[in-house]
Amino acid sequence: MTSLVAFLFARIFRPSILTRRNKHNLPLPKICHKEITDSDICNRAVFVIGDVHGCCEEMCELIDKAKEVEKDILFIFVGDLVNKGPNSVGVIRTIRNMGNSAFSVRGNHDESALREIRNLERDPDNYEPPKQYSWIRNLNTEDINYLSELPYTISLPSLHAIIVHAGLVPGKPLEIQHLNDMTNMRNVVEEYDHFHGKKLIGYRHTDKGVAWIEAWPGPDQVYFGHDARRLLQRSEYATGLDTGCVYGGHMSGVFINKSRTLLTVKSRQKCNWS
Repeated sequence: MTSLVAFLFARIFRPSILTRRNKHNLPLPKICHKEITDSDICNRAVFVIGDVHGCCEEMCELIDKAKEVEKDILFIFVGDLVNKGPNSVGVIRTIRNMGNSAFSVRGNHDESALREIRNLERDPDNYEPPKQYSWIRNLNTEDINYLSELPYTISLPSLHAIIVHAGLVPGKPLEIQHLNDMTNMRNVVEEYDHFHGKKLIGYRHTDKGVAWIEAWPGPDQVYFGHDARRLLQRSEYATGLDTGCVYGGHMSGVFINKSRTLLTVKSRQKCNWS
């Protein structure tokens, strides 16, 4: 009987535990799934920007370019604000200083930066972050708090839109999506489950399954990043906005209401797709 109870406990509770776990077992933000209401939007245009990766100059140029199209804008970023590019600290502070005019979800690189911040805080005298994370020493408390509280998704019900960094598994409500999928998946693969039959699961690489947007049925429009090698992606109900700025490509953004214009700026970074 004891083994049966243990088995049932694992079947019932293990999935909920896994869905609430991120890759580095970091503390969760106070709000994992943020909702922006119509009253929060206040009739502003909403402009969603792809992966920034520390490319602060290009980000500011894209913001300025958007302001030439619409006067009053709410900016939303798809995550991966930091790492790889030249000015991660500048990106965080620029967005923070925009107050309620800018929001972001968290990406896998934001989480890896939080991992290094945690390691440094635990042993400040002896821990030396890897060279690519040396910029975290320049963060102040407000910067770290901001990064720590980035949600995994932002929903705008009045626009039937969801912003996430990497992707969503079709057929699952947000509350039971795996947090790690939201920051890391690129594809979905089909898996057989003894209790539920065939189901789709998130997969971080592209060598198996299909791009998750090919299986996404809507009706909510999803805007995401993370998948630079596929560049701009567009399906009926999803738009991928990582166009490889940090690798020498472009930084892209799109108005999801009002003009619905897609805008890009050319990268100032050295081309490096390796």
